[in-house]
Amino acid sequence: MQSEKDLRIWENHMAGWVRVTGEDAADYLQSQFSNNLHRSEKNPVTYGLFLGLKGKVRADAFVCQRGSECFDVISYHITSENLERLLVENVIADEVYFEKQDLGKWVVIAGVNELNNGHKFSSKGCFSDTSGCLSFHGRWISEEHYDVLVPSSFIFELEGTLQNFEKLDFLRIHSGNPSIPTDIGPGDLPQEGGLEHDAVSFNKGCYLGQEVMARLKAMGRVQRRLFRVEGRGEVPVYGDAILCGDDDAGEVRSSCRVSHLNKWIAIVMLRRRFAEKAASESWFLKDGSGLKITDII
Repeated sequence: MQSEKDLRIWENHMAGWVRVTGEDAADYLQSQFSNNLHRSEKNPVTYGLFLGLKGKVRADAFVCQRGSECFDVISYHITSENLERLLVENVIADEVYFEKQDLGKWVVIAGVNELNNGHKFSSKGCFSDTSGCLSFHGRWISEEHYDVLVPSSFIFELEGTLQNFEKLDFLRIHSGNPSIPTDIGPGDLPQEGGLEHDAVSFNKGCYLGQEVMARLKAMGRVQRRLFRVEGRGEVPVYGDAILCGDDDAGEVRSSCRVSHLNKWIAIVMLRRRFAEKAASESWFLKDGSGLKITDII
């Protein structure tokens, strides 16, 4: 059971949840998803991406297997309507069905393994209790935490302080976890955000974007990459240009202020030929203020 001191709760403000069923559900999702869904664990949860033909990232998702012909596809930053639209667009003669789930609330919980209402969490897969709540390991911060999806028909009471979502986004940026599509989106490749390590399979059968993934693996590296940076002054916003000397070297993606340290932190996309050679004194925002590269993501 949790203590009020340890339990931290954030309410997510966006969610997409679609249930995929049918005789061909497993094979169809396998052909669309970047990661391998053929798993031996009970109720496995697989994080991965939906890619375009050129390997660019369209959306990310958790695929929670509920049975041999039942999968819950859940995405952080895409509505259920748009997620369903993405899932159905390549169906031809497959026996597969899609149903948007009626989501009441999505919370992120850290510092707990079991709630006072009896809901438990599993670090090995998805867990669904009798209320219909679904939980699984999240990807927001570096410490262990869980996403909990609550149907609108169920009142989910939590004994703890509900924290501001902006605080969770700060922790995400500080941990260097890319958000899709803010940090990695339709114009970007998974490798530019380091997502190939846990979101892309290089051993499964054919899927959308697979040829590009294999080609990039053979090449060994991409020309751009996400980095964490910090600076002082006004917090930059998405799309702000980053200069290396007089050269256009990248742009800001996610950013937030760290008030108690009088600075800001950000995730930015940079051209590696600059980032791997230039000294910290060479980096500027478009308003002339300096920044420091702290880490590659």
